[in-house]
Amino acid sequence: MSLAITHFAFGAAATMLVVTFLLPRFGYPRASSVLGGIWAMVPDAHHVSPSFAESLRAVHDSVYANLFWGHRFFDVLDPADSNEVALLSVAFFLAATVVAETAEYYFGTPVQRTFRREARAQSRVSSLGGAFGGGTLGDTLGGREPGRLSLDRPSLVRAVRIVGGALAVVGGVGLHVLLFRTGSHVGLLAGLGALLELFGVVTLFEDAAVAAWVSAHVSSAIRAGARAIVVVAACLLALPLFFTLSTPTTLSVANAAIGALLVLAAIRL
Repeated sequence: MSLAITHFAFGAAATMLVVTFLLPRFGYPRASSVLGGIWAMVPDAHHVSPSFAESLRAVHDSVYANLFWGHRFFDVLDPADSNEVALLSVAFFLAATVVAETAEYYFGTPVQRTFRREARAQSRVSSLGGAFGGGTLGDTLGGREPGRLSLDRPSLVRAVRIVGGALAVVGGVGLHVLLFRTGSHVGLLAGLGALLELFGVVTLFEDAAVAAWVSAHVSSAIRAGARAIVVVAACLLALPLFFTLSTPTTLSVANAAIGALLVLAAIRL
């Protein structure tokens, strides 16, 4: 079994990266990182529990322990409680901390982003007032003639995102079709296909025009139900991919990584 610090450091680091890049509006990134480290140590509760020790030990020795940030995987990979693995885990935690702090410096905390949005809105209102008060409509439009198509950078980025999202969905469907023609790496193909489809759908629905069309033509109940079905399906598919970590191999690590990405993509949805 791995040392407790190994599980805690890896769980805290992984949680920190998830919150930083996938839940940037969450207001308690440091507290969630600590809770993630504690979550990674939950299967070891049988060491300190005054009761239910046998039941907790059964969970610790089962594939379900991998749900706690790959706890079973680390125990099988490091049966001798080596200090080297613990050192690598702590180093990963320190690196994740640097990455998270750097990201917050460049992108700001939730409070900083709120103030920036308010400042931009106030600046935009002031500039519009000055333009209509002392300038011309052509100045307000940035010198562009009405009706002329301008392929500026935001429009180009939006087009690339839409095409990329559509291609991701098509690629995911293609991998699922391939499942019926091959008998090898079924879990890997199923996970990759679902991951591509999910990221494609998320990318498409993040576009303002697509989101507005869906809001106008699809009821909120249907949208909520479809979102719940997709999230549950992604998590159910991710579970067996996590469980393969009980046998540490290159394929099992790849399967678990895809399962983690599926859950994170479901969170974004």
